[in-house]
Amino acid sequence: MSSPYAAEKQVAVAAVRLGDFSAQAVINTILGRTSPSDPIIGEEDAADMRAESGTALPNRIVELADEPLTAPSHRSYGAWDQRFWTLDPIDGTKGFLRGEQYAVCLALIVDSRVELGVIGCPNLPTSSSSPDERGCVFVAVRHQGAYQLPLSASSPTPPTKLTIPTFSQDTLNFLESVEKAHAKLSFNERVAEVLGVKRAPTRMDSRAKYGALVRGDGGVYLRMPTGNHANKRTSQKIRAHFKLQPVAFVVFAGTQL
Repeated sequence: MSSPYAAEKQVAVAAVRLGDFSAQAVINTILGRTSPSDPIIGEEDAADMRAESGTALPNRIVELADEPLTAPSHRSYGAWDQRFWTLDPIDGTKGFLRGEQYAVCLALIVDSRVELGVIGCPNLPTSSSSPDERGCVFVAVRHQGAYQLPLSASSPTPPTKLTIPTFSQDTLNFLESVEKAHAKLSFNERVAEVLGVKRAPTRMDSRAKYGALVRGDGGVYLRMPTGNHANKRTSQKIRAHFKLQPVAFVVFAGTQL
């Protein structure tokens, strides 16, 4: 007999998989139409969905993602092409389940270099002064800087160009992970003490922190891996490498490459 905890965990896993597949299906469809020759390296494999018993999962994905399942899902494990897209459909699993911060991360890699980075943050406030207005998309293009757009708007809204602001010691604070297993928060506390940082850290899940960093919601994102995260399998490290590619927009915003 399964425990209530096991049943709750199973429901949570199913919810995340549904979100992962739906987000990846939508993005794959759009990229398949606009860039049909580009490979897409995604986290989810359509073979997993075909292996599901019954049709509940595919049907629900179709409901959520409309027609994207008609597009092929590209996945590669061998040598990378000179040009390809890499996608993390839901980054910040626990934030997603809590209804807090999570992100959809996409990057275009050309000749081993990030040329375009996009991070969609459905639950991130559009600004610190408008906490009730939520939903941001951060976009960065090499040589063109980084921009923020609202996730939804009643009328076309021009993008806001972002530059990393300067901070005084009184206004500086850290951006940190929520989960203690993801970062050694005690290390951050010690660094803040040494630097004389007085403001409390802002903690959130996912790579939404990078968007918050660029627009000045925090001055420093410091992450010292814990023992658990320092010993991941090699395959997981490789996958994480590609998940991290969209953070290049932080560099684009700061240096105007």
